Amino acid sequence: MDSSQTTTNILNAIDDIAGLGLFEYQADTNTLSVSDGWRRIFEVDADYIPTMQGAMNFYNEPFQSELIATAKEFTTLRPEQYTDQTFTKESSITTGLGNKRWIRHYLKRFMEQGRIVSRGFVQDISAEVEQRVTTQQFKDLYNHAPYGYHTTTLDGLITNMNFTMLKYLGYSIEEVKNTVSIQDILTPRSLLIRSNLRDQLWENGGFHDIELEFVRKDGTIFLGLVNASLVRTEAGEPIAIRVATIDLSERKQLERAQQQAETTEEVHRLRSEFLNMISHEFRTPLGVVIGVADALQAHVDEEGRQYLDMLEANGNRLLTMLNNVLELAKTEFDSRAVTPVQRMDIQYFCAQFHEEWAVQMEQHGIEYILEILPTVPRMVLVDKLRLERVLTSLMGNAVKFTQNGFVRLVVNYSENSTGSATLHLRLQDTGIGIANEHLEKIFEPFYQVHQGGTTRSYDGAGIGLTVVRSLIRQMKGTLQINSIVGSGTTITLNVPVVLS
Repeated sequence: MDSSQTTTNILNAIDDIAGLGLFEYQADTNTLSVSDGWRRIFEVDADYIPTMQGAMNFYNEPFQSELIATAKEFTTLRPEQYTDQTFTKESSITTGLGNKRWIRHYLKRFMEQGRIVSRGFVQDISAEVEQRVTTQQFKDLYNHAPYGYHTTTLDGLITNMNFTMLKYLGYSIEEVKNTVSIQDILTPRSLLIRSNLRDQLWENGGFHDIELEFVRKDGTIFLGLVNASLVRTEAGEPIAIRVATIDLSERKQLERAQQQAETTEEVHRLRSEFLNMISHEFRTPLGVVIGVADALQAHVDEEGRQYLDMLEANGNRLLTMLNNVLELAKTEFDSRAVTPVQRMDIQYFCAQFHEEWAVQMEQHGIEYILEILPTVPRMVLVDKLRLERVLTSLMGNAVKFTQNGFVRLVVNYSENSTGSATLHLRLQDTGIGIANEHLEKIFEPFYQVHQGGTTRSYDGAGIGLTVVRSLIRQMKGTLQINSIVGSGTTITLNVPVVLS
């Protein structure tokens, strides 16, 4: 029997005992001897005689490169440098039947009677690797679950905690594990609740859907929905408590926001009903008073007509003030609502506006000038209702405070580098003007410039510009006002629009 067969017999004997695939490689003769166990692992025939190159082909390329590199390193050593060289590595292989397996490869390379000899074994670890992957998958699922998990001893010492729960509390695993107890992460009130559930935990094996207050590392508190279960040995002895927690902070915020929205909606509804009631209950009798005063004009003498004129004038003034106050309230109410933009023909809109005001201005001896610059597109998307309310209020002021001269409305348009478009409306009058010290105050509710600083010279509640500023802000626009006492006022509106 030759030495190669002797080696093979020895390998097979050991292989049968250990369940490994053994091999020996002699470099000087390039001889590779393998056991039957090696052949079973690599799924080759029982009479398969491998060469070194043939055996290497079962392995993946990185393994081959690393094994060859260590062999070359060994051959470069001088005799006095020889020491045993070991090579241990886990690698995937493709068996003779084309199956993928994972093996542990152990090799010891040494000098024997002047020859380089390599002996070692391979072990099929496919089941072990699969178990590792499964374990890692469960570990990943545990650590990155959308809920917090932690485990405690029966007396409350925390022994493990997943990443989600650590994030809830603001701790690292090193700070928590076997150091922090349940008493450190629950408020006193919640500790009492948990203590009262102890009997239920022992009798039923757990409790579910209990809201507890947790204390973060920084001292802040969050509300968690807790489910706990008792962990027992195979003999039924309790050994630990496993807890799952859902952070309810976001849910509670949403509930509060929903409650606030419902409350706000109810307030809006009641406010709307109140405004409608006020509008009806005040305007109707005022209209009757003014109407009756006008009807009596033909049935009284000159002195009586003077009293009726006073009654009618003050009734109209009161009605105007009521309308303004309701308008202000309506504007504040509407600021919470989104008004949809409308497709608007600018030229048609301005022409209609011109017709509505031209006759009235002519009666006051004022010239009305409308200029639409060529840059203005025909159709745009804009909050038409609010824009109309703004222009109506401003035009009313221009007519009221202009005794002679003109009122000019100039319409322009621009786009910036980002593509945003703006409609510019400049309203200029030759009225009495406003002093600089009053320019900011005129936007305050019920403020009106006093002639001589003491009395009001014009009818009104002093809230028209307050309404205008509120409406412009709701449209995401801007307003500028320039004025010279005795020369007039210019108001410029800049309103965002979209080309249609």
